[in-house]
Amino acid sequence: MSIHFRIAIFNLVSMLVLGCADSGTRLDPALVEQHRSRLLLADEPTGAQAVLDVREIFTGPSEEDILHHLSTDPPEGEPADEDIEFAAVDVTAPATTEPVGPQEVVVVGKIGGMPNPWPEKEPDFPWKKEVATVFLVDPATVEEFGHGEHDEACDCPFCARKVKDNIDSLAIVNFVDPSGEVLQIGAQPLFDLEEKAIVVVHGQARLVGGKMLVIDADGVYVRR
Repeated sequence: MSIHFRIAIFNLVSMLVLGCADSGTRLDPALVEQHRSRLLLADEPTGAQAVLDVREIFTGPSEEDILHHLSTDPPEGEPADEDIEFAAVDVTAPATTEPVGPQEVVVVGKIGGMPNPWPEKEPDFPWKKEVATVFLVDPATVEEFGHGEHDEACDCPFCARKVKDNIDSLAIVNFVDPSGEVLQIGAQPLFDLEEKAIVVVHGQARLVGGKMLVIDADGVYVRR
């Protein structure tokens, strides 16, 4: 058998193998459209809350929020806090250990808009490669990173510390099938999304490990 004949056989086999592999990973357009039509909402859900507000469902208000409330003058006509009889709030007391189960929520945020907190673990932030998952950022946090020279692309030590301090502003949003499994298709092609798009998501929220807010989404509205 000549060397040229062997090369031809090798090339033919390689083409067949690669062709089979490619056909196995190609997405069924009909299935993609089925998921899109089921999840993509024509009308924006009402009662949307920001990421940090949804997080407080599980953690309660932060010490900073409580101190801010106590130091803020009440609206005109309303009594000051010191004129109201209530139990004093101990901001140094440990948070309740009673777990809060999954909650139905409507949450609004931006896809990305802050530097990647986990560049090694999540190199595709604010997306996850080949699965319908996005990282949603609280709009107020996006605004903090959107002004001046320290934007979401900045990797200076100041911004690195700021990112670490704002991880609570993130929510992981998984778009799931009717059985609760994360769809095996990127959210970008599924919903024609771009980074910094504002989306309103409906789904079940939970706090994983007492730290990360995760939302299993069954509907999304994209503000265009």
